[in-house]
Amino acid sequence: MISKPKWNSFQIPRKHFYRIVLLLLVVVIFAVYAPSIDAYFSSDDFDLIAFLNFNHSMLLQGELWKEWFLGIFNIYHYFRPLVYLSVFVDYLMWNLSPVGFHLSKILLHLLASFQVFVLSALVTRRRLVALVVSALFAIMPVNVSAVAWMTARGDMLVGIFCFTSLIFFILSRERKSNYLLSLAVLMYCLALLAKESALMIPLAILVYDIVWSYRASFNFGQLAKRFAPFILVTVIYLLFRIFVLGTFGFHGAQASSSDVFNWGVGALDNAIEPMNLGLSSRVIALLAGVVIFSVAMLRGQRILIFGLTWIPITFIPTISSIAGPTQRSFYSPAFGIALVLTFVLFQIQSHSNKLIAISGALLLIILSISYSLATSTRNQSFHRAGEITQAIVQQVKSIAPIVRPETRMIFVGVPDRLPDGTLVFLVGFNSAIQLVYNNPTIEAFNFSEFPLWLDDPDRTLLFTIDHRKVTERQDLMLLLRKRKQCEASENLALSWDFSTDAQGWEAWNALSEFQFRDGSLATHALANDSSMGSPPMNIPSLVIGDVEITLAIRADQPDVHGKLYWLGALQQDFSPDLKETFSVPADGNFHTLRLDLAKNGKLLIQDRITQLRLDPVDVPADISLRSIRVFTHCADMK
Repeated sequence: MISKPKWNSFQIPRKHFYRIVLLLLVVVIFAVYAPSIDAYFSSDDFDLIAFLNFNHSMLLQGELWKEWFLGIFNIYHYFRPLVYLSVFVDYLMWNLSPVGFHLSKILLHLLASFQVFVLSALVTRRRLVALVVSALFAIMPVNVSAVAWMTARGDMLVGIFCFTSLIFFILSRERKSNYLLSLAVLMYCLALLAKESALMIPLAILVYDIVWSYRASFNFGQLAKRFAPFILVTVIYLLFRIFVLGTFGFHGAQASSSDVFNWGVGALDNAIEPMNLGLSSRVIALLAGVVIFSVAMLRGQRILIFGLTWIPITFIPTISSIAGPTQRSFYSPAFGIALVLTFVLFQIQSHSNKLIAISGALLLIILSISYSLATSTRNQSFHRAGEITQAIVQQVKSIAPIVRPETRMIFVGVPDRLPDGTLVFLVGFNSAIQLVYNNPTIEAFNFSEFPLWLDDPDRTLLFTIDHRKVTERQDLMLLLRKRKQCEASENLALSWDFSTDAQGWEAWNALSEFQFRDGSLATHALANDSSMGSPPMNIPSLVIGDVEITLAIRADQPDVHGKLYWLGALQQDFSPDLKETFSVPADGNFHTLRLDLAKNGKLLIQDRITQLRLDPVDVPADISLRSIRVFTHCADMK
């Protein structure tokens, strides 16, 4: 139990004290989260909102629920119906108003923070201590992404149901009520429908049960009876994921022990050191030593043991995410951090030495101010990210106010994140463009450079984004259209005839020494990864046409496959994606192949081809290479 602090609750009646706590939480939460309330959507938000904008009427008619629950992010193995249901309810209330969505998230955070107060009051039996725990949780900077980002509500819902489940469990344990225990199990079920990390809830509750039963009458049979419903629900849930969804649902990070350690240190760094002062490993080690010393000195204190155990239990399930734990994944563990910090500060404040006691109060004030400033600053980052997303889509609509259906828009320079890591358009850009035009047939692509797409230049628009400024590239659109118009003309740009020498081509891998006979280059592929490289060349991607290869192959199988790679001036080395594949009969006869590089969609408009690499076969074989020729179109565009 925490020592009685020198600050007290002045014997305020419980009902009035709870109202004061709620009012205080409302004030501090809205104060620190004010910058993000009117923030525009960002990243994944657009995918969710676009799906609802174009399909909400069908959902209301009972259709597309499977697609909404399971298909909206089909690259993941998610089953989070409560998350998507809550987004749908928000959409029905607020339509496309981001203020409403953010307000809903802040109200959820208010609910979670008040639950933290109730839970802390049950654990510590001190209302003032519980107030401090809930206030620190409410303004903790590590929780900002879970609250301020519209999409990230799964961690919040898990936290809410987790706290509620433990509250009901504690009450059921004290009052020996099966009804309250059933409510605790129900909250666990709802948490599982919010996010997979809820599987840790029974373990967290078990730790509480064991810690508070320590040195008391411990009955294993009663313990098993209390946890049998949790185990049953867990088994049913896992069987459902395996046999109905076909997966556990964890999309995975290949996490090493060092990854887990780094993720843990990073999350604790954000929780404990909100001002991002850049703690060195030595300082972190010192803090760890202080915690270990505190545990050793206060090892009889169940609150500290429970708080320190809560953190890893609720944190470890998040390592199953695709990129490892993020700040929003620390929403539930943040309760443990707030509990431990408050416990330590109150122990200092209750010290008999006045100077030490005063230092505890000062530390709490400093921590609260630094938390508030850091949380407000991070919310301002979400506001800036929203300003960027809104400015970009509005400029696009201003530049091209009317576009026909199935228009294709290609963008270069779309920002992924702010310098501090806040998401801008990491994903969701295509949906954002569809929303601003209210047209799901429009396609928007984000590239680092403009691709040479010639299939339909009349429906293609090109844009460059530099910070927040959007510029239409009409010059490149004219070039694409001109290139399309003169495809009928063809010019021989380069020709290598291997009748007497290699013409500058070199054997790079798994090829025998070049020989020249019967008007061709003869060699033998020693393995299935043979390759040869061309001399330097310089042909603009905009005018490139076919590459013609005349060769004969003799092998132990009827057909072999080869690849032609190209190196662009914008690339450092040959890429496995920049290639054309071909098949040729291995009958010993000469065959002429024509590979159209311009129509593969992988060339860049402003690039230049500087070298070719030919992998003639994919098996050991005899090779006779007669010629390689490069053709171009639109010679006047060079």
